[in-house]
Amino acid sequence: MIMHPQIKKSISTHGQLVLGTPDFAYSIGRSSIGQPDLIVCTGSIRTNHYLLNMVHLHLIATDGKLGITTELIKSNQGQPWPVEIILLERNDELLNNYVVQAEYFYECNPQYVKDTIQYAQVLLPDANGLLPHQENYDHEGFPQTLLKAVSFSQ
Repeated sequence: MIMHPQIKKSISTHGQLVLGTPDFAYSIGRSSIGQPDLIVCTGSIRTNHYLLNMVHLHLIATDGKLGITTELIKSNQGQPWPVEIILLERNDELLNNYVVQAEYFYECNPQYVKDTIQYAQVLLPDANGLLPHQENYDHEGFPQTLLKAVSFSQ
């Protein structure tokens, strides 16, 4: 595929490539370091791109620790807010509707898969600091598609 040279160059330079659509963005390349590729299902393409790069660096610094972190974003008042990074199930919805290019890239370039191909979703808080799976989260004001997670943090 014509895009593979650009993906390889971005992985070599940045550790990943971020692909964005109006509804979601995801990374390709993190499997090369044995960590899940990332997906976020909200916000603008520019915000998603920035967020995935920020989470990528955070996960490298924390040896791939998933779960809730308050080190990435702050409220308008400067309070740390939670971001949750959850491991996703490898199911048909994910593979056929979200990470198609990543799967094709890894199929054609198995040298970029250290152990196994996994994906993790980045969940952002609403204006009240609540995550999408928490009670009273504002799904109307800050919609996020929740993909099928292996489990949520407590």
